[in-house]
Amino acid sequence: MTPHYLHHPHQGNSLSFFSDYHDQMNRFLANEIFDDELYAFDTDKSAPVILDGGANIGLSILYFKRRYPQARIVAYEPEPAYVHLAHANVALHALTDVEIRAQALGRQDGPRAFYGFSAPGMEIPVASLYPNARANRPLTVQGADVLRVVNELGDIDLIKLDIEGGECDIVERLAEGQALRKARHYVVEYHRWVPQTRSQDEFIRIFEQQGFSTQILQDNDIHPDFPDISGNAVIRFSRQD
Repeated sequence: MTPHYLHHPHQGNSLSFFSDYHDQMNRFLANEIFDDELYAFDTDKSAPVILDGGANIGLSILYFKRRYPQARIVAYEPEPAYVHLAHANVALHALTDVEIRAQALGRQDGPRAFYGFSAPGMEIPVASLYPNARANRPLTVQGADVLRVVNELGDIDLIKLDIEGGECDIVERLAEGQALRKARHYVVEYHRWVPQTRSQDEFIRIFEQQGFSTQILQDNDIHPDFPDISGNAVIRFSRQD
């Protein structure tokens, strides 16, 4: 594989990574993660602990390691094509204290139905627990109980969730298990195009009832080119101690 090289004026240097996306999508993802810094969080720790749910091809991992070089990152990604690229990107940058687990975070351990891409190449990153127009190839992946994972990790500085519709299950599971406050910060992409068990307002209320502040970082309408897989919000929740 040949890595992509992108220049980011806001960062003042180039970014290299492996990807099977087209150039426009590569730039969109890199701009959102590195320039807009949606995953930034405040910490006074030199080595924060980060749980990355939906690591995709690993750009979030690269961002975290640039901003928090000594961070310990445990990343979950069930789509095999993404897992391969995420490992390649971690190796490309010789990153340490990164563990990529080829599993889907959810309510329970064990096999899960999952939907990957039906054609070679990856146009839009929407592999999901739910079939959609872009990801409709059925797979069986290994699930991981998020409550068990959070209890094992202990004090977590950030839980990042971009899992194309599984976010309600995860947050509900943590709230039911009295573990939501074990993380200081969350950055969650709430997907309105997936049948959810809670509305966006109801989802936010779970955090607020547990003593978190809320900041909506993005609130995107349905895109006319992708009406069946667009319409989401990126929300930061911060625990108030």
